[in-house]
Amino acid sequence: MNTVKNHSASGGRIELLAPAGGVDAGYAALHFGADAIYLGLKRFSARAEAVNLSAEELSEIVAYAHSLTPRRRVFVTINTLVLNHELRDLVEVLDAAASCDVDALIVQDLGVARIAQDHFPNLSLHGSTQMAIHNVQGAKVLRELGFRRVTLARELTIEEIAEIVSGSGIQVEVFIHGALCYSYSGLCLFSSQLRQRSGNRGRCTYPCRDAFRSESDFEGKGGTRERYAFPFSMKDLALPEHIESLRDAGVASLKIEGRMKSPLYVAATTKLYRGILDGKFGNAERVEIEDDIRTIFSRPWTKLYVSSRLDRDVVDSETVGHRGTRIGLVEAVIEGPPDKLRFKTSRAIEKHDGIQIDLPEQGKPYGFAVDRFGYGSVSSATEAPAGSVVEIRLPADHPELPVGAAVYCSSSQVAKQRYKYDRPKPGEFKVRNVVDICATLEKEKLTIIISPRGDLALCGVTKEFKGDFEQSRDPKATEEAFRSAFSKLGDTNLELGTAEFRNPYGLFVPVSRLNTWRREMCKELEDGIEVAKRRHADRIAEKYQGPTPFGAAKRDAGLTWSVKTDRLSHLSGFLADDWAGIAEAVVDIGSEAAESLLAGLEELESSVGRDRIRLALPIITRRWETLDVQAKIKRLLGDGWTNWEAGNLSAWEFLKNIIGGKGLPPSTSHEGDGGTQSFASDLHVTADWSLNVFNRAAILELRQLGARRFVLSPEDGIENMTVLAERLGEKVTAVVYQDTPLFISESCHKANLKGCKRKGDDCAQREEPMRLVSSGGDEVLIVNRGCRAITIGAKPFCVAGHIKKLMAAGITSVRADFVWRSYSAQEVVEIWRLLRCGAEIRGTHKANVLRGLM
Repeated sequence: MNTVKNHSASGGRIELLAPAGGVDAGYAALHFGADAIYLGLKRFSARAEAVNLSAEELSEIVAYAHSLTPRRRVFVTINTLVLNHELRDLVEVLDAAASCDVDALIVQDLGVARIAQDHFPNLSLHGSTQMAIHNVQGAKVLRELGFRRVTLARELTIEEIAEIVSGSGIQVEVFIHGALCYSYSGLCLFSSQLRQRSGNRGRCTYPCRDAFRSESDFEGKGGTRERYAFPFSMKDLALPEHIESLRDAGVASLKIEGRMKSPLYVAATTKLYRGILDGKFGNAERVEIEDDIRTIFSRPWTKLYVSSRLDRDVVDSETVGHRGTRIGLVEAVIEGPPDKLRFKTSRAIEKHDGIQIDLPEQGKPYGFAVDRFGYGSVSSATEAPAGSVVEIRLPADHPELPVGAAVYCSSSQVAKQRYKYDRPKPGEFKVRNVVDICATLEKEKLTIIISPRGDLALCGVTKEFKGDFEQSRDPKATEEAFRSAFSKLGDTNLELGTAEFRNPYGLFVPVSRLNTWRREMCKELEDGIEVAKRRHADRIAEKYQGPTPFGAAKRDAGLTWSVKTDRLSHLSGFLADDWAGIAEAVVDIGSEAAESLLAGLEELESSVGRDRIRLALPIITRRWETLDVQAKIKRLLGDGWTNWEAGNLSAWEFLKNIIGGKGLPPSTSHEGDGGTQSFASDLHVTADWSLNVFNRAAILELRQLGARRFVLSPEDGIENMTVLAERLGEKVTAVVYQDTPLFISESCHKANLKGCKRKGDDCAQREEPMRLVSSGGDEVLIVNRGCRAITIGAKPFCVAGHIKKLMAAGITSVRADFVWRSYSAQEVVEIWRLLRCGAEIRGTHKANVLRGLM
């Protein structure tokens, strides 16, 4: 029997965290041993198409979870990007979570974090994997911003996870099972840019599961030909073999993905990992549960990069969707009618089970339900044991099934019956507001005061009820009747705390009148609480609709331009006229070798001056890249470079670490800037679009770090940009030309499609990009950067033809990005001149900025 200790190296019991797309999945998870569940509400959930929960359902499941022994925890996911006009609705959602006493919020948007910390301090903050935190530096920044826990990017190795645990001072949560995104979560813009539905807003169209065509040759597939495959369709993560190493690494929470999955799936996966953690079963039972999970829903399993970043068995490029558990190989198709499928099954099967057969040329398996079948001497069976050679009747329209094709059980009646769970009666559990009641009975009136505890105390209700009250035969019974009447709060959101009944004259009150008055007062109290909450939400939202620290924007300001590149050769063709009027040139320091970078910066400085050059830190800096990036930062800071750009939260820790910062000290005002600089008064840091500034609360949170200007996301819409520009003016920049990274992935496209065996530094850094076309017509290019695959549109994003519309919205600063694509210097010059003339680059795609589709 395999036993895994329940306590991590960092101390404390390891938490098993399970998904709850609906209340039934939540109860299933708790029944089968989840220490905590995470769920979404009807708004601001990254799984918007999940069932999600109402406020009433949240109250019910929180109360139930907290009633269990040991007490279980409930986390609410508010892990989408929030537009500024949605802040009012967001506050109501936060209030509902706080009122239900949830144990934590899982957030992506820094604005959500800011509002929660300012106004709902009882809510702990967990950083969502959508934040793409992938190194110690990023985790440290989250801790300094008040987060208690971070859910790390899924792409990390066990060594990186252990390093973050030991070096960040924040709880670490990792995914151990479930579906995987091809891109770093939170950095996928494919659905948004090409299909106008944002994954960061919970509306992903799952382009990574689409079929794509390339005219490149596919090794082992018959030479060069045109065919469709699934180069981005990740296998499912499954780490049952690595629970012990994660425990040793000090991980605080093990997370199962699956808010779109059924309660049956949640029950089985929770039981599997609970059993592994507790050492409850041997290998045979574990294999049985793993097979059950595969029949419920599963793609092929992968351990991703937990053992090595160079692992390549992560994508199922031949088949998409649910596969099942493999139970045999096609031995023959016996001609009928009806035709029958013959194979030897390694798993017991029965009538109504699902069968799927691999048909790689079709891109998905062929499936059907078991209806009539036989085995051995049994010609018509309802079930057959493992090891039987079965003959199953095929549907009349079945495709050709090749001998040797894999056969899977894709639905199991046994599995459906094996995972029963308890669910409380509706209304049995509810998070309630505790109220204290004090009543004074006099000869001509009964005065009742109902006082909520805590923050709702001001909502208390006092009522006087007139009457000619008679002498009671049994004053004690009258007191008991009062207490009984006012304890009947089951149909309300109230719970009786203390009840004091003063009856100095020994009078009598009919129970019927007490019940009536109780109902009246409780309704008035609950209505008052709702009104108070709405007013409170209005006041909070107004705070972020008002002036920002920057003051009013200058509406008559002219337009300024900037340019960004990841290789200085792109700008080598600029002449003096091209540099005229440019506010700054932004240079990503991650791509070029140090000496080449320094030489190029020196040359650029001679053209535009140092004060107009900004150095950008990479969006992704993994463990093996850290020393190089740190060395460049140290050299550049030492040489006096003060203008920097952050593409990830980790940027501030990288800079602070080099200059010897000690955390986030009290803010220091800067004249003319209206904000703060947290760690170095002589550095000027801007936040790039990948930090997702969609609301003023997010701006305030980044200001706490010292960000002085903000580049708006290419996902944003014109209406929201107008709101942000109204007060920020020149402090915000809109990107008007860009090869937006649709995917940023550690999964090598060459390995996925061609079995490429080159790894890491062996990859050519500047090889030609691969062109792919989806079955729906999306054309993309995949750029290789040392086995990191960056997918960009075949045509760049460009809205330069709508400069006047942007200016009317209050945008006074725009930028053109020449990043990822291998431009020639001449191409950059030609495009740059067209952009500055307000020309739309022919054939480019336009994203949400024009349509307001966010």
